[in-house]
Amino acid sequence: MGTDKALLPLENTTFVEHAVDVLSAVFSDVIIAGGSAEVSRIASVPVVPDVLEDGGPLAGLISAFEYESDKSIFLLATDMPHVTATQVRAVADPAVTGVHARIAVAAGRDQPLCGTYGRGCFSKAMYGTASGDLSMHAFLGRIGNVERVHIDTTGDLTNVNTPADYEALTGESQ
Repeated sequence: MGTDKALLPLENTTFVEHAVDVLSAVFSDVIIAGGSAEVSRIASVPVVPDVLEDGGPLAGLISAFEYESDKSIFLLATDMPHVTATQVRAVADPAVTGVHARIAVAAGRDQPLCGTYGRGCFSKAMYGTASGDLSMHAFLGRIGNVERVHIDTTGDLTNVNTPADYEALTGESQ
């Protein structure tokens, strides 16, 4: 997209601030994995650098596992501007342990960037980065034990991936 999507304006906030607000309504511990220097400047929560530059969400998940070494991780993409705390609560499960994930399914599609990942998923994520396979969908295949939660999609879980997506969302060109 040519810009840091986390910093894109969204009404009176930014994408990353919206994600932090949503997660903070559900969890007491929230971090940002892989944020830029500018994200660090505006963040109200700790920002943990990615362990692998340009490693995408999988590198962010590894960074979160390394930061929170004994917990399951709830992963949420910052570019899901319609996600709600109600949707996150439906997918969040602190009892997810081992090699197990619980992800959202919206409009019939897996949403691996809105889900809980058990600690045992760490080695599967590491394998993905070592092999160069950074696809979150391939990662789900390596996990094997994936619980899919069909959630209310009144608040759409669509990602904003292109300038056209952003313009459709806000009416503003990027």
